[in-house]
Amino acid sequence: MRLGLGSWITALCLVGWGCDDGPQPAGTVSFSDGARPQDAGPTGDAQPKDAGRRDGDTPHDLGTDRRDARVPVDAQTPPDSAVTRPDGRVVDAVVNVDAVVNVDAEVAPVDGAVPRPDPDAGVEADAEQPPDPDAESPAVDAGFPALDAEWPPPDAGVVVPDPIMDPPPPPPPPDPPPLADCPVYSPPVVAGNVADGNVMEASGLSASHRTPGVLWTHNDSGDRGRVFALSTRGEALGVFEVDGPGPRDWEDIAVGPGPDPALSYVYLGDVGDNLLARANIGLRRFPEPEVVRMDPPPTTRLVGVETFTLVYPDGPHNCETLMVDPRNGDVYVVVKSGDGVSPVYRAAAPLQAGNIRLERVANLTFGPNPLAGNTLTTGGDISPAGDAILIRTYSSVYLWRRAPNATVGEALATPPCRMPLAGEQQGEAIGFAADGRGYYTVSEGLNQPISFYNRVQVVPPTVFIDGRRGQTHARYLVPTNDDLGAGWTAPGFDDRAWPEGPQGLGYEDAPAEYAPLIGASTRPAEVNPDATSVLARLPFSVVDPQVDDLVLRVKYDDGYVAWLNGVEVARRNVPNGPPRWNGRAASHADAAAIVYEDVNIGGFAHLLVRGQNVLAVHVMNADPTSSDMLLDVELIRP
Repeated sequence: MRLGLGSWITALCLVGWGCDDGPQPAGTVSFSDGARPQDAGPTGDAQPKDAGRRDGDTPHDLGTDRRDARVPVDAQTPPDSAVTRPDGRVVDAVVNVDAVVNVDAEVAPVDGAVPRPDPDAGVEADAEQPPDPDAESPAVDAGFPALDAEWPPPDAGVVVPDPIMDPPPPPPPPDPPPLADCPVYSPPVVAGNVADGNVMEASGLSASHRTPGVLWTHNDSGDRGRVFALSTRGEALGVFEVDGPGPRDWEDIAVGPGPDPALSYVYLGDVGDNLLARANIGLRRFPEPEVVRMDPPPTTRLVGVETFTLVYPDGPHNCETLMVDPRNGDVYVVVKSGDGVSPVYRAAAPLQAGNIRLERVANLTFGPNPLAGNTLTTGGDISPAGDAILIRTYSSVYLWRRAPNATVGEALATPPCRMPLAGEQQGEAIGFAADGRGYYTVSEGLNQPISFYNRVQVVPPTVFIDGRRGQTHARYLVPTNDDLGAGWTAPGFDDRAWPEGPQGLGYEDAPAEYAPLIGASTRPAEVNPDATSVLARLPFSVVDPQVDDLVLRVKYDDGYVAWLNGVEVARRNVPNGPPRWNGRAASHADAAAIVYEDVNIGGFAHLLVRGQNVLAVHVMNADPTSSDMLLDVELIRP
């Protein structure tokens, strides 16, 4: 969101830079010569000049989130004091004290007064953190257009990003190595574009649990109290006006359980607080309405909407992430912070009327590894089964796996998985698909694409022959002539007289690279001074021979020929023709020999049979006097 001229003037007034002290309308106040009243609260109570800020916090109107400096304005300000923003909205150049100082004075925190910082504390801007692309302030109900008014105004046009105030997010950092059990999701596919022109700043996204193929979304602060139903392709399906108090700063939406176990409920997080002035934040909840396709899409008023007040235990925080646990209905919010320190708070179900004290259950730090990238959290969701948690920033998406008996806090203490994310200009919204098999993201702006990330069903590889030391045994022989021909490679060959030992096969004179790999030591020259070869037969069993891919993995020194059920399938560093018992392979460097070389032999997968099969390998050295020799093989269906 862009910051208008009126909002800049307002911000400067708030930090004591001075404002015109000319005539002001009733209910407003201006500051001059840097002076700021200490007792200009809405009820006349004294207020510290830095109300709403905590010790050590960087003010969002000067530092990291400097564009968060917009504040509510008095709706009765004369038109000649108003400034028109580039997007067509009108803001005033003066401050309504009632709307700024102690904005939540009507609801006192559970534990009494919110801690206030030292008035003499200095302000230090964070020069390294990029400005927050989402600069919003709590809105005032009086500033909303009537429910039947058109928003945005017809002449608002398309908002063009300002290259200074709206710099693009930094490119995502390189992906960390994936964890072995991380789920795999496909790169983003555009499912469709948001067709409803009233959705200009999609800030939250959640899949319907009641109507298949429906996504719920809403605008960032500045809109009136309404949510939009979209198809997963972006088609406009309806507008739902939410009864009750208008939003101050709706930032995220979630669908989850509620008081009636037969219903699903929509939760709206009125949790944004860029000025750090709200000791209490809001939550709206209503049973999820049915979405019926009609032309034109209908507008429906929702009545009986519940309102809850959530109270931080440690003073105000800015927040844009709301999640609901499908297992028990607990509500979670995640702090958005310029320094990346993001506590996670829980409101335990069942939610009660009155003030609900939040409990801190986890602490996340975005920016350094393992949560590298942009530090500003903008959205999150818990999968319908409750087994995965997504949290996003402007540059990255992270997923935490959750065990069946783990709490959300316990899950967030485990290593995260990095997930794919489309290159979005100002992406804030994310939500799992209703079936949990993927997730959606969307960015702020008109006609934005809805990106879908499908979970890839990864079939674990089938290991027919395991190359790990000692896991697979082979029958082996050092030949002293070529009398065996090729018969020894066939499945029915009688190898019972051959020695048997675990992989790998070979020797190492100087205990170095090969020694940890050798399970059965065998040295051809000890059998015959001219011998350079070892013959190996590795039997294995196949349950289902219908295999469409097959990979042979070999560590070798210096060359080999391999046969599957008597048919040659691979050859490396060995002369053409039948390999000889005293043949010479080309040299293979030790550093390369200890790394598996993969050979795709999928074209020979049809040779597999149900039951017993055999892989036969003739390994050959470059010289009978060589100081080492190695054969270690794997056969897998990837």
